[in-house]
Amino acid sequence: MERFQISAVVDLEFSYAAPSEFTYAAPWWLLLQGPEDWEDDLNDFLTRYTPRLRLFLSALRECEE
Repeated sequence: MERFQISAVVDLEFSYAAPSEFTYAAPWWLLLQGPEDWEDDLNDFLTRYTPRLRLFLSALRECEE
């Protein structure tokens, strides 16, 4: 009988798997709400989401430099 030895443990609790196309999509969680809680009006959504998206992209640019 073979003996197995554990060499590592991976905690997948906070992992996220998605299609590769999601790499280039802005995150929905910038609003800190699930999609089911978003406004019905697209203009209201964009009014709240756009400033947060700009801040998020600015932070990404800062980290890349």
